Amino acid sequence: AYWETQCLEKLQSNFLVSGVLSVPAISQPLLEKAVLAEKNKDKSSAVHYYSWASKFDQFLPWSSIGEIRCAAPSQLSTIPGKIKALFSLVLKTWPLQLSIALYATIFFKLFILFMIAGIAILLGITHVPSALHWFCELFPSVISQKMKLYFSVIIFISLISLGILPFLWILFGLVWKYCKKRDKRLVITGCLLLVLYPFSVRMEDMTRQCLSPQGTPALYYRAVTEGYDADFEKIVRKHAAIHNNDYLAYTAVAISAVKNYDFASASIAIGKARSLCDNDQAILLTDGNINYFSGNLEKAENLFMTCTRLFPDYVPALFNLGQYYLNVNKTVQGMDYLDKATKLDMERVNSFITVNDNFFSKNWPLFRQLMPPEYQSLYFWKKVFLKYCGNWDTADNLWGNAFLGIHIKAYTILFMIVLTALILIDRFVWSDKNVAKIFVCKLCGAAMCRKCKKGMVCVRCFNSVQPIRNENIRQRIIERILLKNRMMKNAGAYILDVVFPGCGMLYRYSGRAMPEFLLIITSMVYAILFTLCSISFVYPYMVAQDLLLPIYYTLPLYNVVFLARALFSIKKIRQ
Repeated sequence: AYWETQCLEKLQSNFLVSGVLSVPAISQPLLEKAVLAEKNKDKSSAVHYYSWASKFDQFLPWSSIGEIRCAAPSQLSTIPGKIKALFSLVLKTWPLQLSIALYATIFFKLFILFMIAGIAILLGITHVPSALHWFCELFPSVISQKMKLYFSVIIFISLISLGILPFLWILFGLVWKYCKKRDKRLVITGCLLLVLYPFSVRMEDMTRQCLSPQGTPALYYRAVTEGYDADFEKIVRKHAAIHNNDYLAYTAVAISAVKNYDFASASIAIGKARSLCDNDQAILLTDGNINYFSGNLEKAENLFMTCTRLFPDYVPALFNLGQYYLNVNKTVQGMDYLDKATKLDMERVNSFITVNDNFFSKNWPLFRQLMPPEYQSLYFWKKVFLKYCGNWDTADNLWGNAFLGIHIKAYTILFMIVLTALILIDRFVWSDKNVAKIFVCKLCGAAMCRKCKKGMVCVRCFNSVQPIRNENIRQRIIERILLKNRMMKNAGAYILDVVFPGCGMLYRYSGRAMPEFLLIITSMVYAILFTLCSISFVYPYMVAQDLLLPIYYTLPLYNVVFLARALFSIKKIRQ
């Protein structure tokens, strides 16, 4: 263990000298060893490896998560501090925030889909028989009414081959006319969610564009945190040549050149970046760092001063300006700026200085004299994210053939118009009391029109009751039909609640707020479960796998509760 620690310390020292903040090639096996040690109940070794993994990748929270898990339950007093440090890391690190935002957008998209699915299931079961009655009448009269309905429903369901979204629009458009006031609110909600769905896809695409390994923000982040790699420098230079108006790409080229001690190329690249954007905090700080490293201290001072003036709460600029003044023996001014930086982010400044003192005493290497040009999280979201988050054309790649190959923007505009038209038609045409409507049999609940109904009942019920002359027998037959209809409806509602809790209650009960709320809860539960399923538990997410396993097992219990309720209720109905 001693030899292992000595080797890791030497490696860390060498990487720090090279200006490296992240070494996935080393942190990955360390995390794997930590996870393995934790599974073997060796918590001390697990904490040891988690601690070292965090030193080789300062911007990943997984080591902190592992340490928190190892601290419970024997070292509960240390957990609040670790949790605070974890949240502090997330708040300061924009790549972490982007990753969280990605899964938040996936959750939002899935939530919308499950809400639409719940509404569609309810409206389909309730109103599709009525909506398809006109189609049933096209079949030959020799076919029974029940078989006509079955054939019609099968043909209707086959329309799903067009795609989920086209099928849902056909479903909502078909049943709208036959919905009562409460159900009409549901169908409008479903249509609104279908119109909003492209925006959820666009939101997901925005985060994916920034997180893309080939995207400029990801390349810039690698240039800042990782060491020099000739192949990576070629990739960055090629990317900058293709995107010749991308200031951040040229900044990444400059940082990569600096780590190769090629200050001349770095100056040229950062000059191009400044010609494209002269007031970006990362560009100004990178330019100042390059001039400092190359010995042009006066220009470095001006750039650091400009950066602190434009961004007075930017810690790296304040720290680097303080370091410059200390280097030219202006101790009072230097300490003043270091104090300002420390007041803004004491943990970061103290950590930077402590690591340097522990490894290099007072002889700090060149790349450890200044802080690297990392973006502030708030600045990144306000300025950088909006530039690199793609557009509707990039979102169309994620959208694919969701609606018959129609472009995502065209779909959004088209169905905003369609929804408006449906609302107007409902208001001025379908709401007319004189419009012919589909009726429901008072006994079995079957759909019927003016042509095929026999008074208040369908033909089948009429034929079952009409020949009976004995009033008592007739009444018992009517009661049996009503009981069977009620039992079928109740059993169907309970089974529906097992599949999609809330739908069955809405199907069975009208005028209550509880089922609508339960429908939202169900959509959230399913969205969380499927979002977790979208996580690929490879490096570095494997640390969170065991943490998330209880959620996988707990969420299905939500349906088990309704399954038990359904079994109990069906048993009670039979009795």
